[in-house]
Amino acid sequence: LRGKSSWISQGYYLWGKSSWISQGYYLWGKFSWISQGYYLWGKFSWISQGYYLWGKSSWISQGYYLWGKSSWISQRYYLWGKFSWISQGYYLWGKFSWISQGYYLWGKSSWISQGYYLWGKFSWISQGYYLWGKFSWISQGYYLWGKFSWISQGYYLWGKFSWISQGYYLWGKSSWISQGYYLWGKFSWISQGYYLWGKFSWIS
Repeated sequence: LRGKSSWISQGYYLWGKSSWISQGYYLWGKFSWISQGYYLWGKFSWISQGYYLWGKSSWISQGYYLWGKSSWISQRYYLWGKFSWISQGYYLWGKFSWISQGYYLWGKSSWISQGYYLWGKFSWISQGYYLWGKFSWISQGYYLWGKFSWISQGYYLWGKFSWISQGYYLWGKSSWISQGYYLWGKFSWISQGYYLWGKFSWIS
């Protein structure tokens, strides 16, 4: 890998800020993404499963239309507002709030997933684990604390945006290695062949 946010996954070449090639697909530009042979272009634009998306943070998933800053419609559910999201018939409102699988979430970047409580800026609880603090996270019974620190699958991580997943070492602001993939830069992330780049961008 060479350059900021460059990546090579499964014998594909990637170059430039936030560019990515995954599974033989070409991606270029800030926050552009191609997944499963679909083309995406523009800041936070995304095309998933053969649907077209255009504009800042607009998205179409599974034949549903979405428009506006960070608005999203998934599976016939309505979403509106900056970074609001509705998934699987659940209501979400507020900046970076999210409800998944019938759980309530409220506040800036708060989230409840699978019946777990989460509160605070960018805090998250997944699979019955407690998390607190700005960008802290606990996944699969591991403790994590501090700004953007994370422990996943029994690996220790500490520091702003540092992470260790599955025996890979990561250190520095927003750096991450997951399943032998290298990532670097503010808020970058690669999980199971998904690339994310830029402030508050995410692909899961």
